[in-house]
Amino acid sequence: MNQHNSQSSKLNTLLQPLLKLQAPVQASTYAPIFQFLTGKNLLKPGQQLHAHMALRGLRPTAFLAAKMVAMYASSGDIYSASHIFHATANPSLLLFNSIIRAFSVKKQEAIKGRHSKDELICKNY
Repeated sequence: MNQHNSQSSKLNTLLQPLLKLQAPVQASTYAPIFQFLTGKNLLKPGQQLHAHMALRGLRPTAFLAAKMVAMYASSGDIYSASHIFHATANPSLLLFNSIIRAFSVKKQEAIKGRHSKDELICKNY
């Protein structure tokens, strides 16, 4: 939990100047931040950043959409990852790979969970 708080505070340090910026920012500015969030299970800051982009009227490029899909998927939010994929006008190979990986990981987790239950049932008999 302490590491999670440390990562969250590090992210807030990165986000505060960006969120306070009044100058126009390109969508590509957000890619490294989404990359930072991927795999750290920091869904809430990612959602805030996504909302910030939407409020500024920034539409993600296929590259940025791939980063966003990876971030949402690594946090367990497959629904949002899928929504971003389908909302992207010209999906790239990178974006396709990101959504395929997201669903593959989710499927592996489901299979692993099912096997664990099966093993428990077998051990009880």
